[in-house]
Amino acid sequence: MGFLNPAYLAALAAVAIPLLIHILSRRRVPVINFSSLRFLQPSDRRSMKRVNLRRLFLLLLRMIGIALIVLAFTQPTMKGRLATLFPSESIRACCILLDRSYSMGLEQEGGSLFDEARRRVIEILGEYTPEDEVMIVLFDSSQEFLYRGRMDGPLIGELLSETVSSWGTTDLSGAFGAGIEMLDQARGGAKELYVVSDFQRSSLGLHRSSTAQSASGREREVGLSKHGEDPKDSGPIRIFLVPLKAESEMNVSIERVGVPRTAIHRGELASVELLVRNSGSGSSERFPLELYIDGRLVIEKEIVIKPNGYAKETFALPTERNGWIFGEAKKTPDRLRADDRRYFVLHVTGRVKVLLVADQSAFYLEQALEPEGVEGDIELMTRTYSGLTSTDLDGTDVVVLGPGGEPRQEDLVLLERFVESGGRMVVFIVPELASVADRLSAYPLSMDFPDLEEGFLTISEPTSGNRFLGPFDADDIEAMTKLRFLRAAVVSGVPDARGFLFFSSGSPFMWEERRGEGGCLFVAADPRPGSGDLVLSPYFLPLVQQSVLEVVRRGRSEEGIIIGEPLALPVAASGEMSVGLLQGLSAEGPETFIMSSVDQEEWFEGIGSGKGAVPVVGAPGFVAIESGGETLDVFAANVAGGAESELMPAPGEEVADSLGIEHWMTIEKGRSVEEAVRYAREGREITFGLIMAAALILVIESILSQAQFEGKSDVG
Repeated sequence: MGFLNPAYLAALAAVAIPLLIHILSRRRVPVINFSSLRFLQPSDRRSMKRVNLRRLFLLLLRMIGIALIVLAFTQPTMKGRLATLFPSESIRACCILLDRSYSMGLEQEGGSLFDEARRRVIEILGEYTPEDEVMIVLFDSSQEFLYRGRMDGPLIGELLSETVSSWGTTDLSGAFGAGIEMLDQARGGAKELYVVSDFQRSSLGLHRSSTAQSASGREREVGLSKHGEDPKDSGPIRIFLVPLKAESEMNVSIERVGVPRTAIHRGELASVELLVRNSGSGSSERFPLELYIDGRLVIEKEIVIKPNGYAKETFALPTERNGWIFGEAKKTPDRLRADDRRYFVLHVTGRVKVLLVADQSAFYLEQALEPEGVEGDIELMTRTYSGLTSTDLDGTDVVVLGPGGEPRQEDLVLLERFVESGGRMVVFIVPELASVADRLSAYPLSMDFPDLEEGFLTISEPTSGNRFLGPFDADDIEAMTKLRFLRAAVVSGVPDARGFLFFSSGSPFMWEERRGEGGCLFVAADPRPGSGDLVLSPYFLPLVQQSVLEVVRRGRSEEGIIIGEPLALPVAASGEMSVGLLQGLSAEGPETFIMSSVDQEEWFEGIGSGKGAVPVVGAPGFVAIESGGETLDVFAANVAGGAESELMPAPGEEVADSLGIEHWMTIEKGRSVEEAVRYAREGREITFGLIMAAALILVIESILSQAQFEGKSDVG
């Protein structure tokens, strides 16, 4: 037996009150012998014995009644077979957390782990009545309600039959915290939480949310609650872990696809690197690795991977056309098929035709765009501001405005039309081009050109994942942050989210904007010697070339995004955009399925606040973002891979420790859910039974006391 409020046990001293009253109320009467009554003494002694026995019995009833009332305040609980004699809670609240992450798709004899999980959920539901409240939550890296309401077996069974495992990873602590919070708000007398999962070690503590952290601080035990808690949070929660174990932990997965992050030109060989892992500890694995381009098999190679080992393979793929090339790496399917393939995108372009408008002071800028004696990515043509004509813009991809003059009014109108009709422009903001930048920008710019003879600006350390700096390594970036700028434009009015790089003062060094069908990239630096360290440094050429290639970039040559993560907003985006999932890869290209349509401003606000209409990809394939009939970006969407593919289940103790649970029950495979649940429920609170017993005893005491009083009256 246990007590929920043991402090009340001290009140058992009140049991002595009837005894003290009995002792203190006894009257001492003097004895006087009468000769005529001496023959009645034996009869009187027999009568007094009966009276005293009745008094002692009433005293005992009063003491037992008080003891039962005090014990009822302590809220005692019982375990064992005697607990079945006491009624259990009339209504229960049950929350079942069902793991649907991609590791649950592991195939084994009799179906997948997720199929087994659904069967276990049906078993659990068999322990509840139509009056009980049931909540079923599907979870991977997020949570989704499958059902909430009164127990309805047929309806829940139908909903479960339609669910499948997802492509996401596991956020166990986030789901657990959400389950605790939902049960805290439930109205049932008994609250029970079930976690049905394969409990991959990779899921422990990776996404620990604030909800889970607050939940983990509560005491959780079968039949245990804390005195003094808020009534909504005072109910005990029984926690059951239902692990699903794979028959074998062997798995081979494609972990990563590495593709070039710099421009790829038609006719070049694109280097594609595959990282494949054998997470099993049994034997080496031999299988063919295949690469497809636009649905056609182009390379097949047999590889061998040792147990717990990796294999890194590099392939050179031909690029026979411009535009996006859709790639797919595949291996022989095994029991976990979600990680047997991986998608990638290559963006192939021709040489970029660039028109530089500047005077002779832009010599270093000209050399950076097209180094003498080197055939690079840029085909350059130069003009002065006075010699610019509309014919010069025909066939031009990018116009670069450098120092040495200011466009005439008619030329500025011509350049605006060029951008709005789909052209691209790079503007170096020097004093003579301030009015041009102000006219081309959609933001209310405020520009200042301070004299920095007694000081200088530097470039701030960029945030991680800055796509503009993709071709640069960590040493290059560190060196660039040490460059000093003696002449630069200090600009305000540009949202931080639009900037690629920033000065140490906080003003933008470089940002991009969409205008019409085209776009502009603004650089707040003077590309002439004497303006600082940049022009004569080894980083001027790659920065200038990357600026041009970035502004004409239509897609990203990299592996892409992870399923379940929000899409990044294309910098050049504006207005209404559609997000499409491309599937059905073939030689004719993938088929497009529109996932969502979202406005640029809503997307932009959602990224900053963590809320709003930020699209999330839920399946592998290719994702395209379009606006006004133009494709802004194309991504490859893949499963996270890595730890989720290791198939390393954690024991119950490790799971409980990661969730902050002190008391729980594990329902292992092969153990009956009914048996485990009934065993956990044997510890029942018997307060109601004690109150009823105390009431019955006090009623009996009252009846007997009344009978004794009436008997005395008759004798009188």
